[in-house]
Amino acid sequence: MELQVDNIITELSKIDSSSKDIIESSNKEMEACNKEHQKRIEEFDKSLKDKLTSELEEIKNDINKTYDEKLAVLEKETDKQIQQLDEDYKKNHDAKLEMMFNNLTKA
Repeated sequence: MELQVDNIITELSKIDSSSKDIIESSNKEMEACNKEHQKRIEEFDKSLKDKLTSELEEIKNDINKTYDEKLAVLEKETDKQIQQLDEDYKKNHDAKLEMMFNNLTKA
């Protein structure tokens, strides 16, 4: 009877040892999987960041190009208006001055 109890204890000890080995092996595998998962997340994050940075830079360049084009049009229109005002001033300066003088002296 004592021998059977010793055999049972020995078997239980082997089972316990095997269980610990299995748990330890599983923990190591889980740690390796977690590291691989973390590596993939970091790679995805970097890829996404690079893609978004590139797209944002492209959008920024498009906006700047549109802005520059509109600014050039406004500058051209402004220069044209200034030139027209300058020509009008040169042409009609004396007549307008005389008209203002006459209006002031009539009052």
